[in-house]
Amino acid sequence: MEQAKEILFNGELHVHRPNREELLLIKSGIYSYEELFLRSQRLFKEIQDLSLSSMLPAAPDQAILTKLLVELREELYR
Repeated sequence: MEQAKEILFNGELHVHRPNREELLLIKSGIYSYEELFLRSQRLFKEIQDLSLSSMLPAAPDQAILTKLLVELREELYR
């Protein structure tokens, strides 16, 4: 959800997360279900709000995606 928020906010995706330590704590089970649920609700609301003003298109360009897929497959099978 944080990545979705990031994409809507600035159009970028960072795979290496700046909050890595926090994510590892979540994975370790330090937070309760209720804490994580409340956090996810807040993030969902932020995502909804950002989606209203995002410059991203409503849907991906299928022609560009098809072209990219063909190029990737051609490169893979060389």
